[in-house]
Amino acid sequence: MILLTLGALYFTFYHLHRARLIEDTPTSRIRSAPQGYVELIGEADRMQGEPVISPLSATPCCWWRYKVERKDDKGWRSIRREKSQALFLIKDETGECILDPEGATITPSERNIWYGPDATPSAGPDRGIGTTHSQFNRFGLQISINTTFDGDYRYTEELILPGDPLYTIGLFSSLGELDRKAMRDEMIKERLRQWKADHATLLDRFDLNNDGKIDLDEWQSARKAAKEQVTIEQMKEDQQPLHTLSTTGSSRRPMLISTKEEFDLVRRFRYYSFFTLVIRSNSGVTNSSYEGFRCRERLYKVYAYGGDEQLTAIAGTDWEPIAKDESIDYRATLYDDLLCNLQLGEPNPTQKVIEAMRNNRKVERF
Repeated sequence: MILLTLGALYFTFYHLHRARLIEDTPTSRIRSAPQGYVELIGEADRMQGEPVISPLSATPCCWWRYKVERKDDKGWRSIRREKSQALFLIKDETGECILDPEGATITPSERNIWYGPDATPSAGPDRGIGTTHSQFNRFGLQISINTTFDGDYRYTEELILPGDPLYTIGLFSSLGELDRKAMRDEMIKERLRQWKADHATLLDRFDLNNDGKIDLDEWQSARKAAKEQVTIEQMKEDQQPLHTLSTTGSSRRPMLISTKEEFDLVRRFRYYSFFTLVIRSNSGVTNSSYEGFRCRERLYKVYAYGGDEQLTAIAGTDWEPIAKDESIDYRATLYDDLLCNLQLGEPNPTQKVIEAMRNNRKVERF
């Protein structure tokens, strides 16, 4: 039996709200954008200074997110995940704007999956065990997907690369002198975080007494060097107005960063269907799950499992393909007969799904 819960309805309206925001927010040019909640379209680029390097594949990029999973007798279990907090740029023909990804919903341009024998990969996705390669075009760009099928550890890495087309929406601000100082301080902190991540290079540059560690005086030297670098970089950038795009802090006006075109992004948020599945055996045992479908892509994701009284959230699950054989997977029946319109690739209206279930039939096709 399927129950459309308040939670399912909440997530449905949550994504519809995001689709409406994208449709209703006009696109601005960076040079003439008003202060406040705006939409920008351009290309991704790196900030000047220390390069942003993805941790798993060592790829120079603008932004990264990764996950490492280990296989056990219950399947794949996430053991480590992290994402970049480094600032990067969006550029259009009128100027550039600094993007602060903290708190943003991000859809990256490239996703690589590969496998290996250790928790830390010894090679990137193009050299992993049993790697296969596929490519597709997006906005005229050739995007590579590398997938491998062996090893007890699975690595997933998502990237935004320089030159990738970007759709962004968020809180736009043009910075004055006080704002520039705050931005400089934040850039210094980020530069120091990057240096600390490469401990060997940090020691080579600032361990003046060669004792294998950074003492207080040596750390002050590192701070001074970071400040000098950032100040020089900011002086070069001061030739044009400094703009930032960041989160509003409100779920009603989220910050979005995506490599998908606006139309595709709207369609994506309209293509989600959520439901709670309750299965009761003849002996009275109840198993429940809260799941979502992407109707256009024939994918599902499990958000929570439970019994008769409550559901327990599951972290780190991925979108997986729905089988096409209804005899071996109940999700195929739900997808084909009830929840998704196969012609439009979008969820069927809730009321039509409820009526079909009450009458033990499929949702009528139009």
